[in-house]
Amino acid sequence: MILPLVVLVLGASPACGAKTPEDALRRLEDAYRAKDLELAVACKDFEREAKIMLAQLKSAKDAGVDLVQKIAQTLEQA
Repeated sequence: MILPLVVLVLGASPACGAKTPEDALRRLEDAYRAKDLELAVACKDFEREAKIMLAQLKSAKDAGVDLVQKIAQTLEQA
């Protein structure tokens, strides 16, 4: 079940230092192991994760940009 995680790191920030999605995934795994919260956050694309979550909800198919951004911020803070 690695595919969803690869999707979530496709838009990793430059602070992640990854050149490919696979590299971002490795860096994310390393960050989790090292308990490096800043690197883990940098290697995830929270906006994409929010869009995927909303797409799975039938009642939120027409979610606006504001809702996606708010959910992405909540995911990042969590």
